[in-house]
Amino acid sequence: PVSTMRFDDSAYSLLGSALEDLTRERELILQSSTYTQRQTGSIQLPGALVSHITFTL
Repeated sequence: PVSTMRFDDSAYSLLGSALEDLTRERELILQSSTYTQRQTGSIQLPGALVSHITFTL
């Protein structure tokens, strides 16, 4: 198993200069929060192909 990792790149880099392409298909991510009441929100996002990303253990 891999231990917990974090990425050190900024959102500006990942969605800017490092972004190569976005997928045509999108994934539906449902809001599953139930703190005080059921949430009904959701979002559809494409996948992202990035040229580089730095992970740190």
